[in-house]
Amino acid sequence: MVESSQSTLKRTHIILVALLILLSVLNNFSLAIASLGFLSIFIVLINALYYPFLHQLYGGALPRTIFRILAVGALLIGAYIIGLVNSGFDQRAWIVVCELILLLSLLLSISIIKWSIRALKMFGVMFSAFIIFTGLLYVGLPSNVLSGLVNKNTIGGFIAFLSFWPIASYLSSDKPIEKRKWFIINIIILGIIYLIGARSTWLALAGAAITYLAWPIIKRSKFRYRAWIFLVLCLMALFLNFYLQLSTMPIVRELDRIILEYTGRRLYSGRQYLWPPIIEAIKEKPLFGYGASATPSLFLPTGLSSHNLYLQIAIQVGTLGLLFFVILIWVLWNCFWKGRDNKIVRLSAAFMVAILIHQLFEVSLTQNNLSIGILQWMIIGQGISFSIGSKIPILHKNHSSLCNVS
Repeated sequence: MVESSQSTLKRTHIILVALLILLSVLNNFSLAIASLGFLSIFIVLINALYYPFLHQLYGGALPRTIFRILAVGALLIGAYIIGLVNSGFDQRAWIVVCELILLLSLLLSISIIKWSIRALKMFGVMFSAFIIFTGLLYVGLPSNVLSGLVNKNTIGGFIAFLSFWPIASYLSSDKPIEKRKWFIINIIILGIIYLIGARSTWLALAGAAITYLAWPIIKRSKFRYRAWIFLVLCLMALFLNFYLQLSTMPIVRELDRIILEYTGRRLYSGRQYLWPPIIEAIKEKPLFGYGASATPSLFLPTGLSSHNLYLQIAIQVGTLGLLFFVILIWVLWNCFWKGRDNKIVRLSAAFMVAILIHQLFEVSLTQNNLSIGILQWMIIGQGISFSIGSKIPILHKNHSSLCNVS
């Protein structure tokens, strides 16, 4: 009876977390209910502070892997505290620093919980229903109504990262009928992501697909494994430079005009005008940046973010802070090595590449669009959990059935 009650409580907890995650997207809507989305984000992040204490109570010392994350995360937070001082302790700077602390706490919490396949599938069911419902709205409602409610890049990114759990449910299904069901659901989800038309998410998911398919080669040696994330980071830096160089070419401008005329959409999104002044500003204060609250509005007549996490970090806390962030990414990637033969770890690593690519065009992992940021840290954290194991079980089912996958 007691075990049954505990199981029900845990199922209820999973459902509640899933609902809070889904409600968080309302924070981005141009509606009065946006406050409900903010409240959901606040509850999720505040509760993330609870699990590290629970781990100390029941699990003992932090695993060495988690300690490394904590140590590098502290360096990044330290850089932002310096940025807080540079910002004159203004309100926005405090918010940015607190958001970073809470998000890293969320990562640690998710990583030290031992997630079961059953829990992932519960997420998969609820998130699939939400995605399909959203797809129906996109088909049924006029495009001008939808664009007035929420930015398509926001809802597209939110759905793209929600898709992690339906895909995980497909990979972890053993019965042929169940596997076929999840396969059909995932095809529908991919169709919805394509329908929404957020190109940054297409590129991000393409990176995830390449990583997932290349995984048997990537995991053959630690050198190849580490070289892959290094290659991804280098290609991203090259892409940023190539993207800006191309935008200045007359032939590309003419191609942009033709595409706009026949499709109603531009080849470029406007970031080619936003990024160059930001890069020049970074060169003026390269080491410590302009402060934790800095945004492009310091240099440009705009209320937009940098639409690039790496440039946003460099503006705020300089190349020193950006270096600590890259080291954190390196440490997180290395966390997957131990569980490289696990299907969920493989998928999480692939999605981590998608997250890094997505942040070339958006800012969500450390600030701003936290509804997407929460999903991204959860994906990374659950991958780490399946890789290293933990001492706090959720819905009592081990990870062993997913191991030994090529």
